[in-house]
Amino acid sequence: MLCIRYTVYRLLITVYSLPFKISNVNTLTARKYKQGITYFLNYLHTGLSLKESQMGKEELFRPVMRQFLLVEDIVAQVSESILTGRLQPGEKLVENRLAEQLGVSRGPVREAIHRLEQLGLVEKVPYQGTSVSRMDDREILELHGLRKVLECMAARLLAEKNDPQNVAALREIIEEMRQTSELGDLSKILLIDADFHDALIHLTDHNLLNAAWEPVSMKLRRFLLLSRRHTYQSVEDKVPPHLAIVEAISSGNPDLAEAAVLKHLTNVETTFAQSIVNVDGSSGA
Repeated sequence: MLCIRYTVYRLLITVYSLPFKISNVNTLTARKYKQGITYFLNYLHTGLSLKESQMGKEELFRPVMRQFLLVEDIVAQVSESILTGRLQPGEKLVENRLAEQLGVSRGPVREAIHRLEQLGLVEKVPYQGTSVSRMDDREILELHGLRKVLECMAARLLAEKNDPQNVAALREIIEEMRQTSELGDLSKILLIDADFHDALIHLTDHNLLNAAWEPVSMKLRRFLLLSRRHTYQSVEDKVPPHLAIVEAISSGNPDLAEAAVLKHLTNVETTFAQSIVNVDGSSGA
């Protein structure tokens, strides 16, 4: 059963980005396609049998089928576990154990861990092994700083293009965010928030910008997950700043678009820092 489910899981991941590679598929259709795949992947992931739900940490990962013995399969599984919080910061990743659970040799696992390290999701410490990386003050500050550069650039590009389809795609995300905020669904709001900022970058169709954003996107999702009790004190206040960004972009004024993004990201940075001090009495993440 696990093998069948995992086969479907990898097949869906393979076709996940297909619409964006086809020129005659518009952005709205592509996003709905991706969203449907995402929801189905979530269903496969969470719709575990009673036996699977009782698995311990030593059985956290599904065996990789022989025909899918690819490093990407291992990276996908471990990344998903980190980004959803199933693997916590500081938790050890032992090559032998991973290889046994995945049914592979240590070679692909070692290469996968190297890629995860490049993405900043895991860290190797001499004589201590590999563990899920933590987000310290410096990394969070660097994340906010880099986000400002990349997202402000994206907003300017989108405003200069002033493509109605791009604006419509962003408005669709805003509407989904609004509906979810009314339900008070914190977990889904977190995902939609990250999706919005991903969309800002992806809609520019700027190859280098998208390549630079990939590791930032993963760190952003980790930041939102780990800091949600500080940055998501109220889900209702998430719509207005994102809507302001869309309105600025739709105006066709690059300066207004950049200012809207900069204001939002600065407020996020300030709110997080103040919340940490107020709640924990420190500035740590």
